[in-house]
Parts: sequence; structure tokens; C-alpha cells
Amino acid sequence: MAILLSDPLPLRRTTDHPAYRVDAFMPWVYGRCALEAIPMDKSGLLWLLADHPVQAVASVEVDGVAVSGYELIHQVDGAGVTQALLKMSAAPKADPVVRVAGKRHPATGALITHPVDVALDILSACGIAVPAGAFDALLDDHHGVEVGQVLGENSTVRQVIAALMDSVGATWSARPWMARASWAWPAARAKLTPLELIDPEASATHDGLATTLRISYAHDASGRAGGAVTLRAPARADDIGDITLDMAAPWLRTARDAVAVGERILQDKARPAWTITARVDAAVSADWMPGDVLNIQHPLMPAGDAVLLSIDESTEGVNSITLRRAAGITPLITLVQLSRAVDADRATSTTIYKDGVATFTIVDDAGGIIAGAAVTMDGQDTRTTDRFGVVQFKAARGSHTLTILADGYEPFSMEVTV
Repeated sequence: MAILLSDPLPLRRTTDHPAYRVDAFMPWVYGRCALEAIPMDKSGLLWLLADHPVQAVASVEVDGVAVSGYELIHQVDGAGVTQALLKMSAAPKADPVVRVAGKRHPATGALITHPVDVALDILSACGIAVPAGAFDALLDDHHGVEVGQVLGENSTVRQVIAALMDSVGATWSARPWMARASWAWPAARAKLTPLELIDPEASATHDGLATTLRISYAHDASGRAGGAVTLRAPARADDIGDITLDMAAPWLRTARDAVAVGERILQDKARPAWTITARVDAAVSADWMPGDVLNIQHPLMPAGDAVLLSIDESTEGVNSITLRRAAGITPLITLVQLSRAVDADRATSTTIYKDGVATFTIVDDAGGIIAGAAVTMDGQDTRTTDRFGVVQFKAARGSHTLTILADGYEPFSMEVTV
């Protein structure tokens, strides 16, 4: 049965099945990502991963420590739905965090990772039909991009598709169905000359202008990012200064894809734009849609291709249109920083205390020493770790907070006791 885009995803709840120990949505899982398994029974041996078959389990961790003694099984529940379950040989002391390769294509069995395939699968699961080929432009624009996410909240279908499209820098529409990269304009479908444009006006806009773009990506189910990339348009920054834009791309999984998508977005955001308004004959513009490209050839207007932002139909035979045209040349974009998030609960600090001086060795969640990091104790004194990750502070006995800033890492904090 089809639902509306404004309806919530048709996720089932564990409360529909008395055997479950907790109340939660049964998730849909796409691509390669980590999730917190849902306990199914009192024994602690059986855990739900997804409300559908998955391709594989890559690893299982309990309290940040990798464990063995588990297997992936698929089981049909009382409603006839095949679920992916984790069966453990011994009950864990905490909820396991499982890295999975998620939903498989129903026809090929391949892992569903491309944004177009994911969007079509979600819409199909909601009973929403999309015409064949409607998203082909995005397939061509985003060749090789992989996405992933755990859908376990009561979001609407529209919100989920919008978040997916925003993550990869795409525009989309349901009337008619279409999707393409926001920077990939199709060929102009019409030329606008003084004969077509009635009372045209153009104004420069700097709304949304940015010279530095920071993208966080690989968000887990709790919304925490797995990493971030920072990109900059140096020539534009020299001209107008540093203007930073933060963007969340939760569906992107790799730094490579975050850089590729971010570069194209910043090329557009680093340039001012013209907003052009006019009226046109309704017969001429009858089949125009937002996202169409129109070529402007008017002596009083910025010449060239512009994208149609909106069209307001009128009963008087004249439609009002708004267009956007980027100004200036496409800027060069450079990668400034590539950083990954640290699980603060798993990062460690070896502490030695003597004569009122605390010596800390800062280690990340993967066991790597963090050298050259700026470490601040209790928001006051800041010192730098040496090449062995060691830093010292004068400190009183008791609990303290260390905040760590280091190249290649997202900022994080840890609690220490001396």
C-alpha cells in the first residue's frame, strides 16, 4: 500500500512482538555502517540488526573491544518478514556495536550503496512508484559515490529522501520525479530575449556565500560524525575574506566522496549570484519546471545560462519566474584539512602523578599516540603533547577534563583522575 511523502517511514516497532526486551523501531540499514544491535530476548544471545536481510557482518564490539563468537542469521518472523539477527555464543555485558554491510538489491543481491539505488529502494518499500529513468541524471553525475545510513527514527519519507539528496549535493523533485547534482545543469531548453521577457529585473545576491566549507560525514545512528573535511577557495578568500559554511552529509561514508561532493558545492557557494525576476507568456512557459535551464540573451540582463528557481502560474496568461545565475569564473578549491572523529569513551590517557605534576600520555581510540596536540586542562591551561603523546600540567588531586585539538582529529574531551 502506497503512502505519502509526508507520512513517516513504515518502520515496524519491537513492541509489536512480545519477545523483545526494549521498545524501538526496527531499522532499515543501507551501505556500510555501524549500529547498536537491539536485544531480542532475555538470554542476551539474540540481537536484531535490521528488519530485512543484510549482506554481511564485518565486526562486533562490546565496550569498544572486538569480540568473536557470533554469527549472522536470517530468520522469518511471525509476520512473514525476514530479519537479520546476530546470534552470540555468550551474553555480552553491554549492547554490541555491529558494523554491517546492509540491504541487498532484491534482484541482484548486491549491496545497495549508490544514492539513486538507495532512494529508489526506500520509495519502493513505501509503495511509491517512480518512473523508469527519472533519476538517471544523478546516476551519471555521481558515478562511484557510496552512501550508507541506519534508518531507525520516525522521520517522514520526504525528510529521509531530502537528507540523502542534500548529503550528495543533489536536487530532486516529485512533480515530476527527477534528481540530479545541484551543479549539473541540463542543456538550456529555451532562449530568453527581449521578446520573451516582460519587465525583467536583476539583483546581485550574496546569500549563502562561503569561501571555506567544512563537511562532516559518516554519521552513526546517534548523529555523531565519523570524520570531517575542510575545503577552501583561496582566491575568493583573498578577495572577500574567510566565510565558513558547515554542512552535514550524514549519508556519505568516505573522505573521498566528501571531498568530491564538497568541491563542487564550494565552487558554487564561493561565487555571488544574480537573482533575475521577470514575467513571461504562459503559452511559452507552460511546460517549464523548477530546475530547468534557460539561456538569457537580453541587453539589460546578465547573459548566459540560468537555472529556474520558481514559476508562478497566473490566470491572466502571464507567468512570473525567478532565475539564478552564478557570477564570475569557477574558483580553484583546495583541501585544507582531513580529520576523523575520536570515540572519547575509547580514547585513553596514561597518568603519572608526582610532586603536584600530572603527566598524561594521550592515545586515540585506535591505540595511536597523538603527538603535537593542543591539550587544555579544565578550560584554562593549554600545553602541547610531545612526539610521544606526553603532556604535563600542575594539578591538584581529583577529577579533571582534558580537551584535545590535533591535526587529523575532530576535537574531543576526556575525563581523567589524578
